[in-house]
Amino acid sequence: HKLRGMNRLRGSHAYIIDQGGLSFFPRLETLVPRTLTPASDNSQNVRLNFDLSELDNMLHGGVPYSSSTLLAGSPGTGKTLLGLHFAAAGATRGEPTLFVGFHESRVQLLDKAARLGLALGSVEQGLFDVLNFAPVELEPDQVALQIRQRIEKMGVRRLVLDDLTELDRACNLEGRNNDFIAALMAYFKEQSITAIFNYTVSKLTGNELDLSNTSLAQLAENLLLLRRIEYKTRFYRTLSVLQMRDSDYDPHIRQITIQDGKGLTVLPEGKGEGGLFLDLPPELINS
Repeated sequence: HKLRGMNRLRGSHAYIIDQGGLSFFPRLETLVPRTLTPASDNSQNVRLNFDLSELDNMLHGGVPYSSSTLLAGSPGTGKTLLGLHFAAAGATRGEPTLFVGFHESRVQLLDKAARLGLALGSVEQGLFDVLNFAPVELEPDQVALQIRQRIEKMGVRRLVLDDLTELDRACNLEGRNNDFIAALMAYFKEQSITAIFNYTVSKLTGNELDLSNTSLAQLAENLLLLRRIEYKTRFYRTLSVLQMRDSDYDPHIRQITIQDGKGLTVLPEGKGEGGLFLDLPPELINS
């Protein structure tokens, strides 16, 4: 409340008491600068890709440098795997990459990547790392502190957060959703980090994603949507780009497949396994 002759971080800050004594976690909103430092001119046209040729073409080369991308979809549509593709593409290029997860352990994620043929051998070189948390009674500022420490240690350039729904739920208990998520994205931008945020949507209707009642309404610079379409007694996965910051993109819906040894594949426009998109009624694609 008062510190004579010195500035302080205002507001309430969390702390825990454990075997190590007292540990304090500064409120993230007080740590981000009030004015963002713009990216240098030579980085404005830089794109970071997924090493998935069809998707990279849809994004006209990849997502913009130092931008935040919301990868939204219902469970089982491939969000985690697409995040792993983005992480592997960065680590392969020598870009320090951090994968923050709430549902799978480090061992599980590395095993999944190996099974699907994703090259994450750069773990030994310190170019890729996993930071995971159990999604139980999360303290948002404790999570943010550990992320910040890992970023500063590694010099992270790419980051995948899987999934933002857990942090959003934890912040909701304190009514901090908007400010905390905005502060997190602002911190990543200040550090010149290109971030992918996976976000679970329990129910999707049509090819639109309504974020008006969430903390992400004004924060999603790039938005990719993953869906499942039921056709002839089975489900098919699809991907579409709904928006990109200051950039054109391919708006067509594409089918995606997931196979061991290959990972995720985005099929060419109008092509689909089992004739999907060739004779699929338009009202089904848009339903």
